Amino acid sequence: MRTNKPTNQESRAIIHELARRAEIAIGHKEIALATFLNIEGAFDRASFFSMERALQRRGVESTLTWWIITMLNNRTVSINLCNIRATMATGCP
Repeated sequence: MRTNKPTNQESRAIIHELARRAEIAIGHKEIALATFLNIEGAFDRASFFSMERALQRRGVESTLTWWIITMLNNRTVSINLCNIRATMATGCP
């Protein structure tokens, strides 16, 4: 498991590889889903309202916008390790 933070160049390479894999999956009429974690809190001060407005300004379909905002607003993080389960409500911010 990698414990150090990737460089910007490594991060870009990872994102490009994920996009390439998604394009291949979509080309084969498969489903592609990627999840990105914000461990360091880059969006700690972003409000749901500002994110929703940004999605709308960029022409994201209203159903997808609703799904994204709802998912962020109601998400939980769960871990199950050695028969110990912990769940924490999270959101943004």
